[in-house]
Amino acid sequence: MFKLSALENIILGREMKISKRLIEGYRGVVASSSTISDEDAAVIGWQTTLKLCRLREERTSRKLSSWVESMQSLNIRLALKDELSGIVAEEMAYVTDFEYQSD
Repeated sequence: MFKLSALENIILGREMKISKRLIEGYRGVVASSSTISDEDAAVIGWQTTLKLCRLREERTSRKLSSWVESMQSLNIRLALKDELSGIVAEEMAYVTDFEYQSD
């Protein structure tokens, strides 16, 4: 099995309306120590990239406990709630209750 890059998860999450993939991609960008390229930022979107960079800066500017680290998904959801809420709404149109319960 292969692992998708953060950018691939973001693209797949947006195109296929899968919030879990989108959040995984955002988490990957926030957790990465490498610089975001201009090309990747253009794909992600400049405003979203700025929000992710802000979250990354907050993450690296202090020592993080495991509890704070686990809050990263919540921080991503809050910072990017407009995009995520639209995708979750579309996602709900085709995801069965069983699929959501198995997460």
